[in-house]
Amino acid sequence: MADKIQWAGNTMPKSDDKHLGIMSLDHVKKARAFHQSFPQYTVTPLARLDGQAARLGLSNLCVKDESYRFVIPPLFISILLY
Repeated sequence: MADKIQWAGNTMPKSDDKHLGIMSLDHVKKARAFHQSFPQYTVTPLARLDGQAARLGLSNLCVKDESYRFVIPPLFISILLY
């Protein structure tokens, strides 16, 4: 891999997230209950990409493919880094 990843630090000032009402636990619980109310709802497993994580210097890299959900044609991928 010839290209190097360039990391940039987050220079945005910290915010007091407790004032973000939409992210409150109550709203999160309501959103989760809404999605779980669909008959076709299932938990999507994560696929671990250990080799790629190692190449990137990450402890874990997982991909969540939701393309089969709710008959949505495009491929939706959420990449979770931690």
